[in-house]
Amino acid sequence: MRFSKSLIFFIVALIIIICCSVIGNILYFVNYNEESYCFSSAYGTSKGNAGLYLLHVGNALSLLFFIVAIIGAFAISRSREFSLILLVICVLRAIINLAGIILLAIALTDYKCNPAKAIVGLLINMIGIFIVIIFLCLGLRSRSYEDEGVYQ
Repeated sequence: MRFSKSLIFFIVALIIIICCSVIGNILYFVNYNEESYCFSSAYGTSKGNAGLYLLHVGNALSLLFFIVAIIGAFAISRSREFSLILLVICVLRAIINLAGIILLAIALTDYKCNPAKAIVGLLINMIGIFIVIIFLCLGLRSRSYEDEGVYQ
């Protein structure tokens, strides 16, 4: 079985996004457990609710990302369309998560909570998303070079 550069980029991107998600979620929940009353009060506001809903939409996009990634990995013809779909999903998730992080940070600071670990955890999640976007772009670029024919 021959590994292409785009497949290697894809595998590394999946490992990175999983590691960043795990680390980010651990930090978030540690901070939430330390100040659960303050967080609960902040989440009861309109900004807090909006931030939580946006993060849930981002998590749903993550599930969609993995479903499309698995379908793309087992597809008979690995075309650029799967990579482009994954790239669009990642960009949408990044935008939605960034808006959710901003709204949650505003809600938590309004209630004078100490959201440092939670925000750092969510930002680590964002870093994972941006790294995956970079790897997907590199995978698309290497795939386009592999598809070019060499004529002699």
